[in-house]
Amino acid sequence: MSAYRRILVGQDYWDDHFPLHITREREAFTLPLHLHTFIKIQYVAGGKGFHYIGDDRILAEKGDLFIIPIGTEHVYRPSSPSAKDELIVYNCLFDEQFPRRLALAYPFPVELSAILAANDHRYSHYRDTHSTARQLLEAVH
Repeated sequence: MSAYRRILVGQDYWDDHFPLHITREREAFTLPLHLHTFIKIQYVAGGKGFHYIGDDRILAEKGDLFIIPIGTEHVYRPSSPSAKDELIVYNCLFDEQFPRRLALAYPFPVELSAILAANDHRYSHYRDTHSTARQLLEAVH
């Protein structure tokens, strides 16, 4: 990890009444390596590039889904700085208590509860083979 760490804080993105924020971003070479005080689900909606996460460098392309725990340093980089190689990512940021609060009103499937409850401080990487995550994030966005 770098000596200087850029830390993103959840309260900069939401208020205490609804600790959730969703964005659709064109990743660029300008965002520095960073970590955050919230959980982040990221879906690669288009393009191809690399996700630098922890000590790993992973090819990231359309259909990749990442769950980034609190305190995990990461950043995306497109394949090149050219506009033709843009990398589009949906970001779903939320407070670590949010899934438990939401599940009180809307119980989650067991598999989703297990994924969101995982607290081993390691990121998760999945392939959205049926476009379920894409459809859900696009609808919420």
